Amino acid sequence: MLALGRRDGTVELVDPKTLRTLRRVPGVPHGAVSGLAFAPGSGLLAVAGGKGYLALIDHRDGSVVRPLAGHGDRQVLAPSFSTDGRRMLTVSLFDTVQLWTLRAGRPVGAPRRFPTPPGVVAAALSPDGRTVALTGSSGIVIADAVTMRRRATLRGSETVRRLVRFTADGRFIVGGSAKGWTRLWSARTYQPASPVLGGHSADVVAASTSPDGRVLATGSADGTVRLYDLRTYRMIGAPLPAVANRAVFPDFTSDGAYLFALTGAGRQYRWDVRLPTWVRQACAIAGRRLTPAEWREALPGREYRPACAARAGSAP
Repeated sequence: MLALGRRDGTVELVDPKTLRTLRRVPGVPHGAVSGLAFAPGSGLLAVAGGKGYLALIDHRDGSVVRPLAGHGDRQVLAPSFSTDGRRMLTVSLFDTVQLWTLRAGRPVGAPRRFPTPPGVVAAALSPDGRTVALTGSSGIVIADAVTMRRRATLRGSETVRRLVRFTADGRFIVGGSAKGWTRLWSARTYQPASPVLGGHSADVVAASTSPDGRVLATGSADGTVRLYDLRTYRMIGAPLPAVANRAVFPDFTSDGAYLFALTGAGRQYRWDVRLPTWVRQACAIAGRRLTPAEWREALPGREYRPACAARAGSAP
């Protein structure tokens, strides 16, 4: 299921395969939805908005299971969860970062508040729920989720403003720069684990890794999504366009078949990123079997298997 937050405060729930709207449910009572995340294992949806609004709702009917306080009157951004759903991290713009302990999708006790410096714009919780990454005016800061002690500041992350997240396997921290590049750091050593991945012409605001961990998709305020091979760190193909000069947020489906490009401009896009689909498309454009050089250009890092049906009169 895909959840889309609307400016009128409602949440639209969409079937990612058929693109059919399943239902609309109430979300934020006053103002736009500013963040959404499904709570793993519970079927609940965390909904965030302006003036400190944060709640867990039942996506079947939109009923509020639990309102959550503690973010004052600031805009609350999308929460992040540990893989087991036992911890949730929430952040309000330039203000407060809180860690919640959950049981069956419901908070247990009061949240912990992190003694963070002013200017925090984004925060992420590691898949194991033990580490918090924060970013804003001074780059990416790593803290222990249990003791709340600061562990490190990631070298070279000074221009990372709006994007910080962990890869699904917890091995890397992804940071996106206001200068248009993205980088991975080791979640174990906190050292750079990739070269700078350039290509965007504006702030990198969001990222998503494919379920198999092979592809990184980044979204920028320049209105494009770029794909990178995480084994070679090479860019894959041309950028995927969305709405020019409007921030775009990529998100892989859990089966890795599709990549959504979500914008705040009233347009959303779905790209079929399955390898057989790409092969068929490349073959259709070429009108023949691909040469080794063409294969490397279209599908870098993949074994050469040009399974294109040769057309009559074309070269084999």
